[in-house]
Amino acid sequence: MVREAVYNDSDEATETEAEVCGLRATVSSACNMVMTTASAGGRMPKRSPGGIQRVASAKGAAPPGGAYSHAVAAGGFVFVSGQGPKDPATGRCVAGGIEEQTRQVIRNIRMVLEGAGLGLTDVVKANVYLRDMGDFKAFDRAYAEYFGRAPPARTTVQAAPPSPETMVEIEVVAKDRRPRRS
Repeated sequence: MVREAVYNDSDEATETEAEVCGLRATVSSACNMVMTTASAGGRMPKRSPGGIQRVASAKGAAPPGGAYSHAVAAGGFVFVSGQGPKDPATGRCVAGGIEEQTRQVIRNIRMVLEGAGLGLTDVVKANVYLRDMGDFKAFDRAYAEYFGRAPPARTTVQAAPPSPETMVEIEVVAKDRRPRRS
């Protein structure tokens, strides 16, 4: 299931309930947002004309820790926000070292991508933020378990993730290779 917010450039203050692409929707152009719930195989409704973006929040994923969305679909790509090693079941950072944290981060990314109807094989770019570059080799071993055969382009930098227990955060861009509906 995918929850979506669709942003547009309308300034007209109206609120209505409608069915969009077979989905129930509440439209509030005063907030410039359309909220929908999709349950058709985790797929997002077809893209609307006029540059409308869809913001997805994957069911079962840990809720975002701030004012951001799990992912935004635009221009045939899905941009997944940085994911940390939070276990969605407990809401806490997983125990263990960099390898276990890396595995949890990638499981979280996979969950968000699946909510958008995609998978890890659709990832074309990853940005990795390591707290300590001394963890790079161990991180890379765990990362290769998921992306080893045909890895996406990747940038890895040292950065201080938002919580002290977080050793790694990863954001990805995935290409939606499914045929476009007209």
